Amino acid sequence: MFFKILNKLSSHTNPNVKKYEIIFHNNRYVTNPIKQSNLFANHFSSYSHEVEPIPLDYSTENEFLNRNIEFWELKRAISKTKNSTPGADNIPSIWLKNLDDASLLKILGMLQQLDFSVLPKVWKHTIIIPVPKPNKDKTKLTS
Repeated sequence: MFFKILNKLSSHTNPNVKKYEIIFHNNRYVTNPIKQSNLFANHFSSYSHEVEPIPLDYSTENEFLNRNIEFWELKRAISKTKNSTPGADNIPSIWLKNLDDASLLKILGMLQQLDFSVLPKVWKHTIIIPVPKPNKDKTKLTS
């Protein structure tokens, strides 16, 4: 459902959506897409500091939750993945489905590193698509 909405919002399926809008900030109009991008980045990054982390309890003795992911589980999860548009990693699921066991073992090793809180740097970044609030001034960052 989310991706259907996203496709409707994107300019290739909706001719009413412009690639960028004019932003009004500090009594000036900003039309440069790079400057607009930086304004949005600064605006949204200010929210990430306001959120209090949820305390997680890792002390559970639940064996099922604490065990490592097994090779067969990885293969089954990949085989059940739909052949859809790639995500932010740009890796189509069909590529994962055609990997040999040696490559899948490398992926499994990477997933098991998550138990040690080792995350790839790229996982610490995200793409934010601002959607303006209805009936609000679209030139303001807060809309």
